[in-house]
Amino acid sequence: MIRFTLFGVPVEIQPWFWLLPALIGGAIGADSRQAMLTVLICMAVVFISILVHEFGHALAGRRAGGGRQRIVLHAFGGLAYNEGGRFTRNGHLSRIAWGPGAGFLLFLATVLVLAIFLSPQDARAMARASLFGKMSFTDTLHLMTFYREHPFLFSTAHYFLFINFWWTLINLLPVMPLDGGQITGLFVENRRKLHQIGLVTALIVALISLFTFGQLTAILFGFLAWQNFQAMRENRWQ
Repeated sequence: MIRFTLFGVPVEIQPWFWLLPALIGGAIGADSRQAMLTVLICMAVVFISILVHEFGHALAGRRAGGGRQRIVLHAFGGLAYNEGGRFTRNGHLSRIAWGPGAGFLLFLATVLVLAIFLSPQDARAMARASLFGKMSFTDTLHLMTFYREHPFLFSTAHYFLFINFWWTLINLLPVMPLDGGQITGLFVENRRKLHQIGLVTALIVALISLFTFGQLTAILFGFLAWQNFQAMRENRWQ
């Protein structure tokens, strides 16, 4: 267990937190020094990205409702608590929305850094390659050189772009307990209907993920679908 305090917010990192980013980075098939370094880069980027996301929640919550903030990073991501905080509906919306907002800002910051140190054209090409898997160096010599001479920096930029765009976007889906589900819950008073929305959405994403994002995403959303189904029956997350 790792514990530290940053910006006055206690942070706890549970041991199982590192498993998912290691799997995403390819730890199972890592059989060389380069592959292991790529796994470590992925783990570091996931850690920074989730921490920034949770600090978006925590610091916005501090401003909107006060209370005592703390962050826990666990096996499936992270949680930001505002214990004793008093929130209006708009305060809740601000606290929830600033998590994904911080992720998008980190994505834009990565694009900006690439534009400064390479070129705006290279930054666009890198973002396109990372987000949509369309890698083409025919129109960007700098990016090709960057890839060949600094493969680990290239991997770092790739993970920052991919994670802070796609994970943030997926997190805004109306599935409890994701941020999108919590935002939806501020406007849908019927809890059963809220979890029905989450169940259907999670099942659709799980099926799509089998052919796009991969098995890990499919498993995650299959689990979320089951959670929402159980909550629909047992009235959880009231």
